[in-house]
Parts: sequence; structure tokens; C-alpha cells
Amino acid sequence: MKIKNVNDVPGVPMGAEVPGVTKQVLIGPDDGAENFVMRRFTIEPGAHTPYHRHDWEHETLILEGEGALVTAEGEQPMKPGDMVVDLGAAPGGWTQASRKIVGEKGFVLGVDLKQIEPIDLPNVATIIGNITDPQTVNRIREMLPRPADVLISDVSPNVCGIWELDHARQIDLARESQEIAASILRPKGNFFVKVFQGDMLDDFVKEIKASFAFVKLIKPKASRLRSAELYILGMNLRRIS
Repeated sequence: MKIKNVNDVPGVPMGAEVPGVTKQVLIGPDDGAENFVMRRFTIEPGAHTPYHRHDWEHETLILEGEGALVTAEGEQPMKPGDMVVDLGAAPGGWTQASRKIVGEKGFVLGVDLKQIEPIDLPNVATIIGNITDPQTVNRIREMLPRPADVLISDVSPNVCGIWELDHARQIDLARESQEIAASILRPKGNFFVKVFQGDMLDDFVKEIKASFAFVKLIKPKASRLRSAELYILGMNLRRIS
């Protein structure tokens, strides 16, 4: 197994157990192939770092050596030259990975309530703000050189442990992300958003299907039934009349 550090904690060796620290890494097979999956996790006290094969082998996003973001089934929501907005970007791993894909001709804008770690790369910008605040949305529009090609949303609520409430809050944030996507994406743009399983999910998926020509629910193979995070991929935004 190979591990590429995307956003580690400064001064902490890769693989070290640091209780309460959230890390983002790219994990892939040790077979020479440049296929890596972004994983985000929090290391709990006494826990072992979760570098396991099932974290990357199926139904997850893969970074290919050619620099194109694809799913395990081959869809490509992001490509070189794209304009990308990354909501819920802190600490910055997805923003860095997206910048690697879009290259010097693309642009990545990371947005989060929390401070995003500085990314000293051309064509990368960040905003500290709440996506539910219209002023934040206006700043996103102002900073984009042109309509975005892709919007990624990894936004999550502060979970309280009551699943129905956490699920409802997550769907609300996913819907806010969808509304932003509708306002900033070009026609045929793509949308990738995190959701939690629950009874409101089916209706939300229907809303995405009404806006995008291709929609797929991506579920990491290792997810638990109750606590699973899912991702919805919507491609080819329908032209709004």
C-alpha cells in the first residue's frame, strides 16, 4: 500500500497516532499504479490509523495518474483547465487535490467557516465564510474568473449524535450547496455533494435528478449502515430556461 500525504499535521510523521487530529490523505495500492483515494478521518485515542484496502477499492473517488478525477465506474466530474469551487474545504486536502487535477490553466476556490491552511499554488484562492450567508455566495461569484465547471461540497454540520437531526441538518447543507451550484455552474457543469443516509435522502436525490442529466449515489464499501456518509454525483447541469 502507498500513502501520499495531502494534508498532514505539521511536524507529525505520517502514520503517527495523534488523538483528536483530523487528517486527509491519499491512499492507494502498492502496485505501481497511480490510483489514490481521498480519505478524511479523525484519529481517536488509542485507535490505529485506518489505512485499509477497503477504504479505497470500490465506489470512491480516485485520482488517476493522468490528472483526471474519476469515480471507480469511470465518470469524470473534473478535468484539467476546470474552474472548481470546494465548499467545506478546510483543512484543504480536496482543494490541493483539485488544483493538481485542473493544473495551471484551471482555478480552485476553497470555502469554509474554518481557516483553510495556506496553499502556495498558482490559481488557488480561499474564502472564510458561511455558505448559508448570501454575502459569502456573492464573494464566490466575484472571485470566479468565469462560471464554474465543478462544485464539490464536503460540508457537514456539527453532529449532536441524534441521527435524525444530524441527517436533517446535513440535507439542509447539501441543499444549500445545490442552490449555490445552480447559481454558479455553467450549463453541463458537475456537482459532487456529501449527504447522510436517512428518510430525507430519496427526495433530495430526486431534486438533484431534476437538475442534472446524470446522477449517481456513491457509497463507500466500508460504510456502516447507520453512520454512512454518501456522496451524490450530478453531471451535466441542465440549462435553466
